[in-house]
Amino acid sequence: MVRLHDSSRRQICMVLFLGLCVLPTLAIGGWAIVRRLPWERQAEAARLAGELGLDVSIDAMAHTQPGVVRYTGLKLADPETGRELLCCDEVEATWTSMTDSHGQTRPAVVLAARQIESTASAWQRLRESLRRRLERQSGTPEIEVRVTAKQWTLREGGDLQVLENVEGGIGLTPEGIRALLEFRIAGGSKSPVRMQIVRNRRVSPPAYAFDLDTAADCMPPSVATLIRALAPSDESQNPLAQPNSRLARLLSAADAARK
Repeated sequence: MVRLHDSSRRQICMVLFLGLCVLPTLAIGGWAIVRRLPWERQAEAARLAGELGLDVSIDAMAHTQPGVVRYTGLKLADPETGRELLCCDEVEATWTSMTDSHGQTRPAVVLAARQIESTASAWQRLRESLRRRLERQSGTPEIEVRVTAKQWTLREGGDLQVLENVEGGIGLTPEGIRALLEFRIAGGSKSPVRMQIVRNRRVSPPAYAFDLDTAADCMPPSVATLIRALAPSDESQNPLAQPNSRLARLLSAADAARK
């Protein structure tokens, strides 16, 4: 056995102490400080804005676990006018990957919120953002998006309407890309309302298909406004434009109730 001098043993102990205790502590402390700097929050807002196609602001954020970020005071705004479109007190974003219908693994983000609020004036702009993503005009690689919310409050004038158990998302299909939205109207029918917008890329030129499925026999005016805003503008691709359809009559009755 090699016998070390006292000075050599002290030097080895000092090196081990620095390498195993001091440096890791400084690294973790520095990482924690960097995570709390304003530019880190701005970078995260820019990252989310690039995926949603809207201006994003965040009051605070925290990395709860690898790949999971909790946003506090999240707001989406019109990039052109700066008008607030949607706000949420707290959202948990999980940046992950999913396998699409072609069997390919793609980046994905899952947004889980408790309470979302938006106004009727925001829905047309939200549809425009959705259209750009469905038509691949965002300029970024396509990403799977999933959204869930316990409640979504729709504001139209002085009226409020709460949607519950909200689920939605955008994902690739064998035909192209599809956007889904499902919710239940608080105080209304227990049957959910389901909307689906499909962008068929296998035909030339690519075309939209819109489907609305609900067993409800009445529709609140604010929900009718939301549905009309998200439906394709092309009447040939929009079953709501058929005046004799049950869905068209349902929305017409909601418009009459508004008056």
